[in-house]
Amino acid sequence: MRISERARQLGLELPAPPSALALYRPRIKTGNTLHVSGQLSIDERGLVITGKAGSSASLEVAQNAARRSALMVLAHLAAEVEHLEDVEQCVELVGYLNASGEFMEHPEVINAASQLLVDVLGAKGCHTRVAVGVASLPRGALTEISAKFTLR
Repeated sequence: MRISERARQLGLELPAPPSALALYRPRIKTGNTLHVSGQLSIDERGLVITGKAGSSASLEVAQNAARRSALMVLAHLAAEVEHLEDVEQCVELVGYLNASGEFMEHPEVINAASQLLVDVLGAKGCHTRVAVGVASLPRGALTEISAKFTLR
C-alpha cells in the first residue's frame, strides 16, 4: 500500500514536500537511511502555524501543530519511497516546541507527532524520541519535527 493511500484512509492528505528555507537539503538518503530535516508546522493553506505553548497557544493547538509537522515529515518520506513496505522503521523523531518557560507538557505535544507516525506506518512508526522546548523557532513556528527512517 502507498503511504499516501494509508494517510487518506485516516482522513489525511499528504501535502507536497516543502522546499528548504535556507542552505540545506530537506531530506537526504544515505545507504538505507533517510534523514528528514526539521519540518515546521504548516497548515492546510500552506501557512506557518505560529505561537508559543503556554502563552499564546493552548496544548490542543500545539498538538495540532506537531501533527502538521509530522505530516510534512511523512510527505518527504512518501516522496522518497512510495510504499509502506519500503519503510523498515522510523528510528528517531526529534521534536522542538516553541514554549514559554513555565510550559511543562512537551511530551504531550510531541506525542501527537509520534501518534501520527504510528497511525500511518503502524509498528514501523514507533521510534526513539527527543522532545525539547525552545525560546523560538524559524518563522515563529510553534513546532519543528525531524526524523530518521531505515528503508528496505
